[in-house]
Amino acid sequence: MRTRLVKLLVATLTAAGLMVAPAPATQADVQGDVVMVGEKPVAGTYDMAYNNYSEKMKVCTMSRERKRDYYCEFHGYRVARGKMHVKLHTYRVREGMRKYDFYVLDVDVDNTDRYGKSKKGWMKVHIENVGAVKLVDFSDTTSVSATKAECAEIGLSIGHSVGPASASMDWGSVRFCDKQAKYYIEGRTGDHTVYEAEHTRQISSLSSQRIVKVPRGKRPVFSVTVHLPNDDCTKTGYGNCTAFKNSTYLKTWKIGTRG
Repeated sequence: MRTRLVKLLVATLTAAGLMVAPAPATQADVQGDVVMVGEKPVAGTYDMAYNNYSEKMKVCTMSRERKRDYYCEFHGYRVARGKMHVKLHTYRVREGMRKYDFYVLDVDVDNTDRYGKSKKGWMKVHIENVGAVKLVDFSDTTSVSATKAECAEIGLSIGHSVGPASASMDWGSVRFCDKQAKYYIEGRTGDHTVYEAEHTRQISSLSSQRIVKVPRGKRPVFSVTVHLPNDDCTKTGYGNCTAFKNSTYLKTWKIGTRG
């Protein structure tokens, strides 16, 4: 399991004459400006398998009569298969403000047992806030993508001003093994944000975070939904899958901040 250093530096802020100095923290260190919470309703690590057939495989041969002509024969579908280990945790930011509290949701995913030659695997992560607590403001991680054909690590960070508090977070890195692999914000409606990963067989890990600002003493609840392909091969030929049933799988968790 990947050990990820979590650093949260809350920049010096002024709120009603109050100054708070930053201090680093990790999951094991709760003496700084961030403390892990969220045992209820749920937090922890969950495993989900994916199976995706969507990339056609063709074998082409040159015509003997006309060497410029090619004849291509369909030989089935390439597969992208693996397991997603989804880790969910929430943190409370110790910023000392009188009117507001800040919480961070961390969705960290390791992609293991990757198999197949398809580059069309995908995954979606839905994040939103549920329950009666109304958000004052929120911010999500920005999109990231690979820039090199070989494996490359790209840092994840948030730099955003949420009201009077300016938070800067460094959450480690996402490792890509293909220049077309992507993880980005697909869309947003209200506080419902949808992330999408493309070419998942080439991604070894990915991460999403949300920081929310709420009235002092209020405890937000986050909803996290993971959406994966779950295709079923229905016919084989040439040693490959030549027909499949297209289906998907969704799993939703609600993670609180009552630790």
